[in-house]
Amino acid sequence: LHAVSYEQAHTMEINLSIVLQLFMRVISSKSRPVMLFLDDLHWADSASLDVLQYILSDIKGAGTIYFIGSYRSNEVEGHAIFKFMTDLESCHMRLNRAHLDAMEIKDVNHMISDALGIFPRTCESLSQLVLRKTKGNPLFVLECLRSLADRDLLQYSFRERRWVWDTDKISADDIADNVCELLSAKMIGLPENTQLALKVASCFGNSISSKIVKTLMSASPAFSSLQSRLEKAVADGFVNKVDEGLTYRFAHDKVREASYLLIQEHEKRQFHHNIGMLLYHEMQGTNIDDIFIIVDQINHGIIQDAQQRIGIAELNQKAASKAMGNLNFAAAHFYSKTAMKLLPCFHWINYYDLSMNIFLVLSNAAYTNGHIEEAKSALNEILSNGKSLNDKLDAYNLKISLLHACQEGKLAYDMCLDVLEQLGEIVPSSVEPGSFVTRTKKIQAKFREMKESDLMGMKTMNNPFQYSIMQFYNQACFLSFFVNAPMLKWHACRLVELSLEFGICKYSALGIMRYSMVLGGELMHDVEGGYRVGKMALKLMERFDEPALLPSVYLCYYG
Repeated sequence: LHAVSYEQAHTMEINLSIVLQLFMRVISSKSRPVMLFLDDLHWADSASLDVLQYILSDIKGAGTIYFIGSYRSNEVEGHAIFKFMTDLESCHMRLNRAHLDAMEIKDVNHMISDALGIFPRTCESLSQLVLRKTKGNPLFVLECLRSLADRDLLQYSFRERRWVWDTDKISADDIADNVCELLSAKMIGLPENTQLALKVASCFGNSISSKIVKTLMSASPAFSSLQSRLEKAVADGFVNKVDEGLTYRFAHDKVREASYLLIQEHEKRQFHHNIGMLLYHEMQGTNIDDIFIIVDQINHGIIQDAQQRIGIAELNQKAASKAMGNLNFAAAHFYSKTAMKLLPCFHWINYYDLSMNIFLVLSNAAYTNGHIEEAKSALNEILSNGKSLNDKLDAYNLKISLLHACQEGKLAYDMCLDVLEQLGEIVPSSVEPGSFVTRTKKIQAKFREMKESDLMGMKTMNNPFQYSIMQFYNQACFLSFFVNAPMLKWHACRLVELSLEFGICKYSALGIMRYSMVLGGELMHDVEGGYRVGKMALKLMERFDEPALLPSVYLCYYG
């Protein structure tokens, strides 16, 4: 897994948002609007909410999507959902907020009346007691009734042919203060191996795949009956089987919380860690598809063994790279920081390649999440400890972008020239117009003899060294527009010269497009030639699937 750069990750995120936006336009219209309902938004990460906001704020799709989202107000303190709603309002989206209160006595009474099959007036005393115990939480009301029935405080009288109860006994009974404690108390009565199955499942969130279940069963004798015990939990109503039986999902998130409470507080971190290590050792040497699941479990614990720390650091680095590719930038930042903390003191000496990978993905993840100083620090580590220029090139490229984003264009441009000089290029600080005209005319003559098909048929630049030179000349060309405008023409010509000599790459199209601006500008006054070369550059973009460069190419041609 290679580290996905900030530019690649940002482009992928935009592409995903655009595709989803276009999809919603296709399937919805004002005459046939689409209703989208998302439950439990308090579990959504910021990246998912950003994509959702992009879809909902689509001007062309306005009025075609009716969105409903639900979340628990007591579980969203400092959550990204508030920024999500603010951003929607800033896009002039109409938002309506509806607060769902707990049930009142009338609602509880109707619910109990329906559950027991009796007239509402006959169960008012029970409803009052249940309301006082549950504060009107619907799930708590149902579980409270089940608990009362399990302990014979609520019984069916065959003589009276209805449910009966003793108000005084229920009042004196010590019912748990919340639904999780009530469910946990109920679960304690289950067989130990069923409790273990619920504990294990709760460590993976609201659901656990049958693949993970089978892996754990083969990894340890302690989990050999895990699947059969989960089937028992299904029969008891705690768990449901979904996705054609491939996934076990808790019947309610409160059931999952109750299952998690079965694990002693001081044992939770080690319990997670042990599960993760079992999965890691069982899947080692294979292509780990469930890397996030494994790493999340392992990271709960404290790893003492030095060699094991290196293995887990590498696992976190791979998870960070995969998270960057999945546009989950917050997770990528967390995994890369965890990986860095697991490295030993002399890691640059003993684990050079791993250190390079970790600090590179950390710098990209930190930059993507807006942690600029942290990104700079990680990049400086690479630039200080890298053994060769080739090892440092990705770090240089990112740092140049970072400096420009921080409005330090002069520093970024100077660093660009410094890297080009290290790559063997001689870049002047300024050029004389006369010498520049002569150079431009040489290139102009080559393009006059060239057809569009000749350019499209040119060999691809396969030399990594020359490709790196092209990459940094592209950066220099862009930055010179802001800090040394006369040099933009020089950098554009150099990009074209390298392309004609060593073959074309994705930066060639942009270099040729910028050169077409030089031809049509005040220096050469060849508008027709510039237009022709510009069209060739546009055609060349079809050869490379690089949407990240399209805006720059189109700006040069149409702007």
